[in-house]
Amino acid sequence: MEHAYSDEQIIEGIKTQNNLVLSCLYSEYKEKILKYVIRNSGSKNEAEDVFQEAVIKVYVEVQKTDFVLKKTFNEYFTSICSNTWIIAVKLKKKQNITDQFPDELADLDFLDEYKKEQLQKLIMEQFILLGENCQKILDMFYYQKKPMAEIAYRMDYKNEQIAKNKKYRCLEYLKEQIKKQPNYKILKDE
Repeated sequence: MEHAYSDEQIIEGIKTQNNLVLSCLYSEYKEKILKYVIRNSGSKNEAEDVFQEAVIKVYVEVQKTDFVLKKTFNEYFTSICSNTWIIAVKLKKKQNITDQFPDELADLDFLDEYKKEQLQKLIMEQFILLGENCQKILDMFYYQKKPMAEIAYRMDYKNEQIAKNKKYRCLEYLKEQIKKQPNYKILKDE
């Protein structure tokens, strides 16, 4: 895809919230992402949600001081959109995330269905903000039910123990981020 701006200009424009760059980004990507989601059994509303979530994730990632664009912006942004839609599909299939993270999130102890739905939404919001490696590891372990040895191999870790440690750190970080959210505190106090 030919951009009106270079990848560096797009990243800088996102960092500085340059309206011209952001408008260009919307005009170049929104329709493409909407078509992708709709083609893959999504509704227009779901497609718009995926696009917005991806924009937010890119914005959050780009603000980090250690952010480095390792591929083209087009590849980076479309992979974030694709991953966001894959996660949304899993939710759409009524997979209850709190069941997917069984004992590790037991201390969140939500009793009624409303609280469970709110927790599910909160987990997904924070999951989407995780780094790509953490998303992959947690996805492979909890959703795909892959053994640690396979996760270590796929993630190019030296051994299974490194994969276990990384999964643990990612899950702990996810829990910390969930607990920092005002919605969590409100639901916990009810």
